This record gives sequence, C-alpha cells and structure tokens, in this order.
Amino acid sequence: MYSRLLLSALHYNENAKRSQARNKRGELIYKLRFPKYKKGGFTVQPVPESQTFDYVSKLMIELTEQTVLNPDDAATVWKDIVVPPTLCSAFQRPSKSDAVQQHCSRFKKVLD
Repeated sequence: MYSRLLLSALHYNENAKRSQARNKRGELIYKLRFPKYKKGGFTVQPVPESQTFDYVSKLMIELTEQTVLNPDDAATVWKDIVVPPTLCSAFQRPSKSDAVQQHCSRFKKVLD
C-alpha cells in the first residue's frame, strides 16, 4: 500500500498541471456533461491533455542504477523490508458447511 501511495503521488505530481487539449486546428477542446442534479441541464468542462508517464522510465533507470552499482546495499535494504500479513489472515475462516447452515437458518427465521 505504501508503494502504491508513492506511485500515485509521483503520477499526480507529473500530471496535476496539464494544460487544456487542442484539436488539429488549434482550438481548445471542451466536453459537455449532463449531471443528474441539473435535471437535463448541462455543464461545459475543458478537456486536459493526455496523461504522461515519464516518471516511470526515470524511476526504472534510478532503480537499475542503484541495484547494479550497489548490489550489497540493495540486498540489505530488501532484507529489512517487512511484508505485512494479508488482511484476510486476521480473521478465522469458518467451514463451508457452517457458513451454509448459518445462511439458510437466517432466511428460515425471516420466513417463519
């Protein structure tokens, strides 16, 4: 989750200030939205330029350089990382027959 958070921050930082897209004639592009709260009305929104992913290649180059130039340092860092247990491992899994019996008895109480 922490890695995902860092990647999303990098993606946001690169794409947060995209300028408005233009068509082939150089005119600004807009799109129409019809939100429910307008009850048939519309809003006009500018269309931003396409997203870029340049940070990925920079990140891959940096990662490769760090692991190739300092393999011992990279190995010690990877050994120190603690992988958290999965969320479902914190709960006890019931047997399938017990779960089915509980499910059926729940509906039986409602019908009686």
